[in-house]
Amino acid sequence: MAILRAGPFGYQIFDESIPNQYFQDEPSSSSNLNIVPINCADFTGSTTWPWRCWYVTSVSPITKSLVTTSKNQTSVSKSFSNPDFGFDGEGLYFSYQADQDFTITGSYSCDSGEGQGAFSSFIITYYDPTDPSADDGFVELFKDFKEGFDSGTAISGSFSGELPATVQPKSVRLFFFCDGESSTGSITLNLIA
Repeated sequence: MAILRAGPFGYQIFDESIPNQYFQDEPSSSSNLNIVPINCADFTGSTTWPWRCWYVTSVSPITKSLVTTSKNQTSVSKSFSNPDFGFDGEGLYFSYQADQDFTITGSYSCDSGEGQGAFSSFIITYYDPTDPSADDGFVELFKDFKEGFDSGTAISGSFSGELPATVQPKSVRLFFFCDGESSTGSITLNLIA
C-alpha cells in the first residue's frame, strides 16, 4: 500500500487546530521539542529522505541536535551525561510512517549512583491516543527501572519492541528518567532496513 509521505518534520502530538502539522520544516528554534523528524519506518536506504532523530541531551533548558544517518546506516548510538543531577527525558525522539508493523531493537545502559531516593529508568513509548493502554496518549513499549538505596542504580540490557503500521505519523521516544547525584547513560537503536 502506498502512503503519502509526511514530513520532513511534524508535531509529536496530533492537534486538529494546527494546519499541515505533519508537513513541517525543521524548526528554527533549538528549544522546540514539539516538532520531530518523520521517517519511513526503519528505512535508511535514501539520501533524499535520510532517517533522522533528535538527540536530546537536556530538557531544562532543551538542548538537542539532529542526528542524520548516512545511506544504509544500521544503527544510531549516543551517550548521555549529567554530572549534577538525574535525567528527565533525555534520549532519542522521532516519528515514523509504515505500511506494516516493524520491530525496533537495541541496547541501553544507565546509572544514577546510589543513595536515598536514587533511581534509574529507561523507557520507550509511542504516541497512540486511541490505544486503551495509553497514558496521556503514549503507549509504553518497554521499561526498565531500578531503585538504588545502597545497591546502586545501574541498569542495562537490550530491548525489542514492535511498532504498529500507521499512515498518520506516530512519535517515538526512547528516554531516561532518573534521579541521583549524577547520571550517565547510553542508547543504541538498531535500524534494520
